[in-house]
Amino acid sequence: MTVTAVRDLRIRKGSAGSHAFECDDGQTYFVKFMDGTRTVVNEHVGYSLAGFLGLPVPESRYVTVSQNLIDASNDLKKRGVVGGEHHGTRWMEGCVDFKGLVVRELVIANASSLPGLIVLDNLLLNMDRNNPGNNLLQTMPSGKREFRTVDFSETLSGRNWSIETLEVAKMTSHLMPVFPVIALAVNGMSSFSPWLEKTESLSAERVDGILSGVPDSWGVGASEKAAISDFILTRKTMIRGILNGGRARFLNWT
Repeated sequence: MTVTAVRDLRIRKGSAGSHAFECDDGQTYFVKFMDGTRTVVNEHVGYSLAGFLGLPVPESRYVTVSQNLIDASNDLKKRGVVGGEHHGTRWMEGCVDFKGLVVRELVIANASSLPGLIVLDNLLLNMDRNNPGNNLLQTMPSGKREFRTVDFSETLSGRNWSIETLEVAKMTSHLMPVFPVIALAVNGMSSFSPWLEKTESLSAERVDGILSGVPDSWGVGASEKAAISDFILTRKTMIRGILNGGRARFLNWT
């Protein structure tokens, strides 16, 4: 789905410099820009697969940002951002990141879903999940606190991947970094089962459907899409072995 930015809220976050925009659906989105790297592609693939697996991530959209809004921002003009379709994730109320929080004192209502994030991070080779700023705690209206995660920029062999780096990186067989609160939710191989089984059933048609949604303006050609598909379909066969081989990283594994 595509929404249109109507107002720059002039809030910048993260190393990728995402901007908060109010959009025409009445929601606020943090937008990452088509900037010459593969960031927006990685975000699209990551959020699409997270949605397929039913993982706790915010909603994502294509966000059309006009050249007029960009020209009104000194930051965006300086960075050379151009008008068009970019990638946005919806702002979630009541969220804080994990900087300074004592993990072992937290009660997280959706903790049972967290092992699924480990499955996805190892499928996509996410090198940045243990960054506290990429993991959020949301206080719900009921008072319960739920885990949310954001940011898939550092996946698929990084934000500057190429066909060559995808080909080499797809065979990586060690466990990706695991954020401590996520690791504590794992008590054995069975913790991963629902997401692992769904990942292993991931079809080429499903992956191709995700990649077909990449806007032409993002500059991803057919050969590059084929390389991403091959990367994902190869790695889905490796996840079970990677998780089992990394059991020493999980304190509660029995």
